[in-house]
Amino acid sequence: MSEAVVKKSVNYKKIGLILGIVFAVLLVVYFGVSMYFKSHFFFRSTLNGVNSSGVTVDTVMKKIESKADNYALSIEGTNKKEQIKPNQIDMEVANSKSEFEKALKEQNEFAWIGALFSPRHYESKVVVNYDDTKLDERISNLSDVKNESPVKTENAKVDYTKDGFVVKKEVYGTEVDMDTLKKVISSKIMTLDPKVNLKAEKCYVQPTLKADNSSLKDSAEELNKKIKVSITYTVGGATEKISKDTLASFMTNNDKGEVSYNNETIAEFVAEMAHKYDTAGKPKTLTTYTGAVVTVPGGSYGWKIDKDKEAAQLKEDIDAGKDVKRDFIYAKTAASRGENDYGNSYIEVNRTGQYMVVHKDGAVVLQSKVVTGKDNPKNMTHPGAYYVVGKKQNATLKGPTWNSKVSYWMPFNGGEGLHDAVWQPSFGGTYYKIRGSHGCVNLPLNVAGSLYNIVSAGYPVLIYDLPGSEDNEPNQKDAQAIIDAINAIGEVTPASQATIEDIRKRTFRLTPEANAMITNIQVLNDAEANLKNQLAAQGVDWNPPTKAEKSEE
Repeated sequence: MSEAVVKKSVNYKKIGLILGIVFAVLLVVYFGVSMYFKSHFFFRSTLNGVNSSGVTVDTVMKKIESKADNYALSIEGTNKKEQIKPNQIDMEVANSKSEFEKALKEQNEFAWIGALFSPRHYESKVVVNYDDTKLDERISNLSDVKNESPVKTENAKVDYTKDGFVVKKEVYGTEVDMDTLKKVISSKIMTLDPKVNLKAEKCYVQPTLKADNSSLKDSAEELNKKIKVSITYTVGGATEKISKDTLASFMTNNDKGEVSYNNETIAEFVAEMAHKYDTAGKPKTLTTYTGAVVTVPGGSYGWKIDKDKEAAQLKEDIDAGKDVKRDFIYAKTAASRGENDYGNSYIEVNRTGQYMVVHKDGAVVLQSKVVTGKDNPKNMTHPGAYYVVGKKQNATLKGPTWNSKVSYWMPFNGGEGLHDAVWQPSFGGTYYKIRGSHGCVNLPLNVAGSLYNIVSAGYPVLIYDLPGSEDNEPNQKDAQAIIDAINAIGEVTPASQATIEDIRKRTFRLTPEANAMITNIQVLNDAEANLKNQLAAQGVDWNPPTKAEKSEE
């Protein structure tokens, strides 16, 4: 029993002795190798890209010098391979042993075992020198740099297709990123790396947004929801539905994938609708009280889409995500959406015939002779389709040279309006040519009062010309009165002075048409000459009146 224990004890001593010897040997080897790597680079190491595995600084320097002797940088671009040679950039090796030794000292010689599993790569600050300006010049002459029509780099984006909005992949173009290109080439030269692939080294402008970006996918989903909204306009008996493609054009997204509205496109659409459906400012057809059909020039009356409010409402409708049926939002509305937007209640004023007719619910309810603006561009009553802006009693109309009080005032076009004019001795005919207003339509007092009770704000006013509808009856009547007065002069004596002067002054108040109808005007001329001679014989210097009296407003 005791003999077995002794034997076992002897075995443990042998094992311990063997292990101790092995450990000592390994320790010697470890320290020996460590001492080796104090002057040699680790296995599987490089220095500035040159294999430095297990060699000294001197050996690495020789390798670099040997490599530099035959060095050229091969550049693989889009369609062509090119080279940069040392003599093109005045390149020379500038090895510094102290710099290489510094790299070696950074190596912990006792960590050589780890280097067996993890390669080490060392960098020296100085390997080669070159002329930076010549390198820039050489780089600028590379075919990819000189390419005048490179493929443009594009970020991934949300694009509209026949299938709706989709994420379109980014495009890797061939536009050179000069900063990156120079850095890469400089690095390759400094380490005597013989090759550079511009695409692999990302020397082309790189997209900053790629198709896998979640915000782009979210944007596409949001946009596809928006274009599913149905928006239909009902305009009178017509309908106008916005197409899916048009809705898509209303929206856009930026480089971050954020969805927004394309206000310019929306404004263009609304303007197109305004051009199609607005009637304000457009000529109108009118069957006049005479039965003749005229074209009334465009004016303020009619339908007019409020472009800003309509654009804003359109975006609200899309955002709401619900189907919509509605009319446009208008800045101005009219009575009808039919053939004639003024409906069957309106005022028509025939400038040629100096006549007004008022229609209400399809029936003529008032008509009268009128006096419109003077027959000149400055004071004329402008033809066009307007509407009564409002109405006021006992108004004072003021201008540069007039201040007139009226009982009934109904403006329709800026300073032009309908009102009573008690200063007008008569209406109709062609009186407007000599007694015309400054643009207003003058009415008899009782007519103005009746009109005031009929119309309200928004009532259409249609002003037009109708050649051939001139009313000469007032001219004939006035001319006949003068003819009769001339015939009644009789024998001319100094006592006839007042009568002759009155007749002449009355001719000044006639229209040109009425004056042309006075068939015995020569009798008046002779009477004035006879009277002048008689008064001269009495020592009286007398001349007939030659100027018209100043007319009212």
